[in-house]
Amino acid sequence: MKIDKHFIWFLALFVPFAMIVTVVPTVAAEDTSNMKKIILQMTITLENSDTQLHFNYAENLGDGRGITLGCIGFCTGTYDGNILIKHYTELNPDNALAKHIPALNKIDAGSHNAAGGDGNPSTAGLDGFIKDVQNCDDPLFKKAQIDKLDELYYNPAMKIADSIGAKNALTKAFIYDMCVRHGVDGAERIVKNAGTNKTGS
Repeated sequence: MKIDKHFIWFLALFVPFAMIVTVVPTVAAEDTSNMKKIILQMTITLENSDTQLHFNYAENLGDGRGITLGCIGFCTGTYDGNILIKHYTELNPDNALAKHIPALNKIDAGSHNAAGGDGNPSTAGLDGFIKDVQNCDDPLFKKAQIDKLDELYYNPAMKIADSIGAKNALTKAFIYDMCVRHGVDGAERIVKNAGTNKTGS
């Protein structure tokens, strides 16, 4: 999930989305359900080439981040994949993915020097993991993904937007996408380096 790989696509593919998002009245930005749905669709389109959440997606992309999975591309080699599976196991201890947690713990404990310094490409001990994700039709697995999407990416993105006085829904969408692709720390650095518009963007 590198910005140089996706940024042009982001600009090229999302003119229709941009038009929809920007017509959401700024004052009515409190209608977060509609705005959030559109924002998620923008990033999801980059991940899965359509606007639907792909909860059962799982693939080793060979990008240094291990196995990419779920609706926004959690990764086994960037900690959030393990965070997701552990949360899912809290919601449903008797699930087919829980058995992979020991292997995920070992991967998390290893070095993360790939993918620009935030990834561990190892998939050691994860035999059958991809099929288990693809075959998991438990509604709680979907809930776990939305929970962690909110906790790790969407809510922090909205906090960043509030901190710089961003009002435009499209601006918030870009900040959320940066959080997904670069982590919250990376998004904060990008925003800081870009500066802010004192009149609100």
